[in-house]
Amino acid sequence: MTLSLDQLWRDTQATMKARGADFVLPAAAFIFLPNVALALFVAQPESVAEAEPTYFLWNGLAGFVGLLATIAIITMALFPSLSVAAAIRRTGSLLVPAIVVGLLSAVAIGIGFLAFILPGLFVFGRLWLALPALVSGSSEGFIEPLRDSWTVTKGSVLRAVFLIVVVVAAAILLSIPVAVLSAVDMMVGFATVERQTLGLLGAIGTGLISSAVGTYYAVLQAEAFRQLTTDRRPPA
Repeated sequence: MTLSLDQLWRDTQATMKARGADFVLPAAAFIFLPNVALALFVAQPESVAEAEPTYFLWNGLAGFVGLLATIAIITMALFPSLSVAAAIRRTGSLLVPAIVVGLLSAVAIGIGFLAFILPGLFVFGRLWLALPALVSGSSEGFIEPLRDSWTVTKGSVLRAVFLIVVVVAAAILLSIPVAVLSAVDMMVGFATVERQTLGLLGAIGTGLISSAVGTYYAVLQAEAFRQLTTDRRPPA
């Protein structure tokens, strides 16, 4: 089965309309607040080569916390009858396997990009639904979600790559208001060049954009997986 982008967009919009209010809590707690804290308190290096180890530590921690939101949102999208509390409880039980599945996917995609850009994009297009496969209950352990994602995405790689390009482009466009807010921060004294951190307005803007993009991407993953598989087993 090939992924239909038109149907995916309609399904994503329908889920956002039906459960958007439910997504606010995990997005706010696990994406918005960590990103605001990063922007306010962690200095941004001029280049990755100049970054201090603490920079990677705090960003890694924020990514880890953000994974909680992704799991919870995918869970609520796949299982509309689940409450927010139930989805967050299920998130805790899935966190360790989700981390391992995410790391394995990242390693495989990284190896693909080391080989060349196209192999990296191909591997991404085959593994991007590993997390929904795990959350849905159709896959268990660490390898089975990767294998199931590889299976259901057959014939849909170009569409998956197109989606990630759209998401990245949207994130870049949405970052423009953050630049404006950062300039306002400098003018009113909320930020200084010496600190190398964003001011209050820029930090809030960064948190809002990260939350919006993260939420939409998680719902896209859930709805793409739903479209490509007939598995509907409820969580245990």
